[in-house]
Amino acid sequence: MLSKSSRRQWLKSSLLLAAGAAAAPLSSLAAPTRRYRAIRTIEEDLVIPPMMPELRARLLANENPFGPSQSAKDAVMATIARGNRYPMDEGENLLSMVAAKEQVPQGQILLGPGSTQLLDMAALGIVGNGVVLTADPSYLSLIETVEENGGSSKRIRLTADHAHDLEAMEAAIDDSISMVYICNPNNPTGTITESNALRAFCSRVSERVPVFVDEAYLDFMPNAMSHSMVDLVREGKNVIVSRTFSKVYGLAGMRIGYLVAQEATIQPLSLMNHVQWDISAVSIAAAQATMQDEAFLADCIKKNQESKDFLYAMLKEDGYDFLPSSTNFVLFPIRMRTQPFREAMFAQGVGIRTFDLHRQPYCRVSMGTMEEMEIFRDAFRKVVG
Repeated sequence: MLSKSSRRQWLKSSLLLAAGAAAAPLSSLAAPTRRYRAIRTIEEDLVIPPMMPELRARLLANENPFGPSQSAKDAVMATIARGNRYPMDEGENLLSMVAAKEQVPQGQILLGPGSTQLLDMAALGIVGNGVVLTADPSYLSLIETVEENGGSSKRIRLTADHAHDLEAMEAAIDDSISMVYICNPNNPTGTITESNALRAFCSRVSERVPVFVDEAYLDFMPNAMSHSMVDLVREGKNVIVSRTFSKVYGLAGMRIGYLVAQEATIQPLSLMNHVQWDISAVSIAAAQATMQDEAFLADCIKKNQESKDFLYAMLKEDGYDFLPSSTNFVLFPIRMRTQPFREAMFAQGVGIRTFDLHRQPYCRVSMGTMEEMEIFRDAFRKVVG
């Protein structure tokens, strides 16, 4: 199995080959890569240990344990019979559906195989060997791609209530900054930055540098679209929004997502990604079916909240603080070092994530079925004594 670093290097090489000579902004990335070294205030464990044990509760990757929907399964089975054909028309149909949902022209949508590749494309095609400004802690995929390919990051610590410190971030923007990256709701904290404040920030800052807003978990929030920054794209702002079908839609294994941005941003990035070849027909069919399955989506959101309420009650009973979450995972501080805690939980057949944030050990638990949450509770209490 490829290591995380090897997978990222493979993806970087693949993107550069796909872009070719036509993508002039990427030419500076042809040089050998180097890792940017900085004092990290967030240290992540590996998602999957070297020898993956059989898990009774898989709570480590923020997946939707209730999907895919039956409508998606039916669409996949119906599409397999056309598996000998390239998904040209299917890609156009999905593009049309997404554009209608986001209320933007199709030229402002870029489909991709999951949001991870789209994040990497933005890192390579927009930031290059420049500097990306982000929160600390936050999701590191785009940041690590920048750092591993000659660029660097400037990180601003979250506020006391774990929101983005928008004032400090805006003050930190200078001529060295190539892009601002905002993950909202944030990963790994699960917290939300108030949408009106964020919208005003993005509107102002995008006049100076591009602002990338990662909305992978937005669908778990009530009135989700009211919190989205897509309206700024409609207004012509230099804002990039990423969405994914991996979370509430239950299609993580299908690998499909999209960006919403100005056509001037989408066009050069599209040279690095051709939906007809990069996304499978079955993934497209599943995404189309799930987008229309409002009952399934509502049921997943309801069950996700029930699992969170169960975990909140358990942690309160056991005397643990936690960060109230707007996502499908919960982060809370633990009272033992991360590595022995993580290893003990895996030994109990429970997969979780651990982080050291500003020298404090934390556990991040993805929401599972109620049975999985009960397994987590029993394993946790056994491990922590």
